Amino acid sequence: ETSVGAVVAGDYGWTAHMEKVMTSQVFTNTDNLGYMKARKTFEINPNHPVIKNMLDRVNELPEEKDAEDDDEVVPELSDEEKTLHDAAVLIFQTCSLNSGFSLPAASANEFSDRIERLVRAGLSVPHDAAVSEVEVEIPEGDDDEEDNGDSPGMPPLDFDNIHFEEPEVEEGDPVDDIAEGHDEL
Repeated sequence: ETSVGAVVAGDYGWTAHMEKVMTSQVFTNTDNLGYMKARKTFEINPNHPVIKNMLDRVNELPEEKDAEDDDEVVPELSDEEKTLHDAAVLIFQTCSLNSGFSLPAASANEFSDRIERLVRAGLSVPHDAAVSEVEVEIPEGDDDEEDNGDSPGMPPLDFDNIHFEEPEVEEGDPVDDIAEGHDEL
């Protein structure tokens, strides 16, 4: 009742959990997976304030002109239409995740881009604001110390003099007993 929506599986086919299990199998034949996946239904809560707000905003959009020519170029979406489209797709994707389904790998980047646009809008950061480089000042150290990339105060590492000792194996060790009958070991 408090959720904006849910994605539910049909009566026949796999549940969300079974889909995850079957698609994660190493030797799964992916050609036949489409037949067993459940038909998903996106159920929205019409009483949820987000859905009501989206409906009001869609109803406030200007009416589209009917295209008389099929050769006519489809007009580009307005910023409001893009926002509403992103919101609808994001609601569907989050409802899918909440219902236990996975997002297709192809839409993972789109999902993260939509989340970033949502965060930018919430924080009033322009969508075209560029990433600025941060200048980091490194304080000058003592000239006596050699810059070897180690932390200050740590002695330099000498990788040439590292020796590893073989562990001592006692006679009658279970590993020896197993290895006796096998020449390949």
